[in-house]
Amino acid sequence: WILSAAAEEGKSREHSSRVSSFYSLRPFLQTNLARIIGMTIRLDGLSQSDEIKCLRRLVQRADKEFTDVASADAKQSMWSTDDGISEEEMLETMETTIDKLENALSEETASTPSAYKIGNIECENVANKVKLEVIERAVIGLVKSTMKGSTARFQGLQSSTDQILESMFPHYMVGWGLCFLVVSAILGFSSFCYAVATCRFTRKPARFFSPIDKGLILKGKQLGEGGFGSVFLCQLKGSREERVIKMIKVDMDDMNGVQEAL
Repeated sequence: WILSAAAEEGKSREHSSRVSSFYSLRPFLQTNLARIIGMTIRLDGLSQSDEIKCLRRLVQRADKEFTDVASADAKQSMWSTDDGISEEEMLETMETTIDKLENALSEETASTPSAYKIGNIECENVANKVKLEVIERAVIGLVKSTMKGSTARFQGLQSSTDQILESMFPHYMVGWGLCFLVVSAILGFSSFCYAVATCRFTRKPARFFSPIDKGLILKGKQLGEGGFGSVFLCQLKGSREERVIKMIKVDMDDMNGVQEAL
């Protein structure tokens, strides 16, 4: 019984963490629902981009009202197909939410500040009747997601890139987010090319060049050879002066061996 209670408590916390104090849906899910509704309705006088903005604003308002009206169990069951509320509670939540939004629309007058109007600037030229139709469809989608076998994970109609950007950045920063990702990719590719060009990945350790390697001393006849190295008769470059030089074998990676040889 204790394990079962702990599991139920953990599950409740997981669902509660998904529910915002103002909205039940994350911004990109609101956009997805708005796009789905946009396939079933046309807002006259608006371009496609303005239509999506208006629909998203109306869905956001419907989501806020739904979040205020719905019970905690209803909002938790939105994210699981195994949980759900009763049909009676679902219908009551739907009717109450739509009634509150209808009253808000009917109370709006010409003197109402734009910031307090449903849809405000985005839907300024859209009739209240059309707004209400959109809001009702949004509320129905939200409320039915609380039923068993349904979920509020509305699938996006945009590309995978748009979905990733909208999940990473707020909807009003998607353009800046795309610029950030592009710039990051360019900088990363440039850094990689610079590293390859300068052989940072494949460059071997620096080799020690002796005066003989540099051509300052000309190696001549070998005079002898032993366990530590060989002895040569050498001549200074540009001079007839001769020197006897002993060349010893040293592992340059062994610093102790180098110090002993010096």
